[in-house]
Amino acid sequence: MKVNGKVYYHIHTINKFTTKWETGKKLTFSNEQMNRIFPARFAKLEEDIKAESTTDYLNENIKLFKKVQNFLIKEAGFVDIMDYIGDSQKLMIDLLLRAKGMQKIILSHNHLLTELIFEQVRSKQYTELPSRLKCAWLCDKRNIKKWIRLFENRGKYKVFEVRAFGEVCKVDRSWLPIHIATGSEIIDKANNYWKGKLNPIVKKRQIEYLFKGHIEIIKELSEFHRTNKK
Repeated sequence: MKVNGKVYYHIHTINKFTTKWETGKKLTFSNEQMNRIFPARFAKLEEDIKAESTTDYLNENIKLFKKVQNFLIKEAGFVDIMDYIGDSQKLMIDLLLRAKGMQKIILSHNHLLTELIFEQVRSKQYTELPSRLKCAWLCDKRNIKKWIRLFENRGKYKVFEVRAFGEVCKVDRSWLPIHIATGSEIIDKANNYWKGKLNPIVKKRQIEYLFKGHIEIIKELSEFHRTNKK
């Protein structure tokens, strides 16, 4: 849908480009410019993977596992069994911590994979619509607090009232699967998303506006800002 000066609202995560977000300025969002959110997410995922795959961690647990395994195989009655119980407990705790870390990585990777599949579907069947990877996200005024609650864990942010000139697409973000789904399931959800359908399963909609074109910043809404970590 074409818009020519319609008013929307944007929740901006504070970063090195925040100086561009000032009252009276004009900003352009086009299919040639990658949204800065996604490179940041890829970088964070890479950091998490490196943190979970340290050789020191793996070597220590392999040694510990073999020690416990040897005790169970040999049934050595001449050693203090409490030492091995302690080692076994340490191994279980470490594995549980590793599982928690890996679950975080899997969910992050699944989110990025979902975004790529959604973009593939858009680029093949809905080429006229703004790309999630390259758009500006907008919302209407009544949903500002809802979106802040959904994304407040991302840190500091500011909220701006803007005037939009370009192409806008109204969609329901709840189609994006939270949990791991098959490729065909994600494609089905992507089609419903890009068609602008409302998700009948969820009670609370997550209506967002994807925008490409240029926006004029009308003003900051300081009552919604978080410029310090809580």
